[in-house]
Amino acid sequence: MRLITKITTGLIAATALVSVSLSPAEANTSFYGNGTIEAETYTNQHGTGIGTNPGALASRYVGWINNGDWLEYDNVNFASPVSKISIQYASPVAQNPAGYIDVHVDSITASPVAHIIVNHTGSNWMSYLYFQNIPLNQSISGYHNIYLTFGSTVTSADFINVDLFAFGS
Repeated sequence: MRLITKITTGLIAATALVSVSLSPAEANTSFYGNGTIEAETYTNQHGTGIGTNPGALASRYVGWINNGDWLEYDNVNFASPVSKISIQYASPVAQNPAGYIDVHVDSITASPVAHIIVNHTGSNWMSYLYFQNIPLNQSISGYHNIYLTFGSTVTSADFINVDLFAFGS
């Protein structure tokens, strides 16, 4: 295990994480070796874009996320079982909740292993907060494809930017 520290709007957030990595063919493109997955290192996506911001890890993030958009990460190796997810996002949408993120394993149509409510994080698209240790409804281990799907009932416009996420136990 390794401790990851991320500065978010002047605060320090830390969490213990287990190691996750891509298959050897994908190694070093999406992971920093400490369990953190950069959102912009997806394998496939629908409806999103990649933006730059010096405050984001690796200075990039996934933005322009709207109701029905999704991100796919193939061949994620959970070398040790994981039971929680942490995520860093920004949402200036004033209405709470602004939307949600569902986490799926192996199929975009599979029942979600986590349902994350997206709330207002600040006054602009760069007001990132790190939400830690959100429980999964099942433990994950081995190689899997991971899908993040996004939904909103309050807006048909963009409602979230995602910087990173991480799985842990």
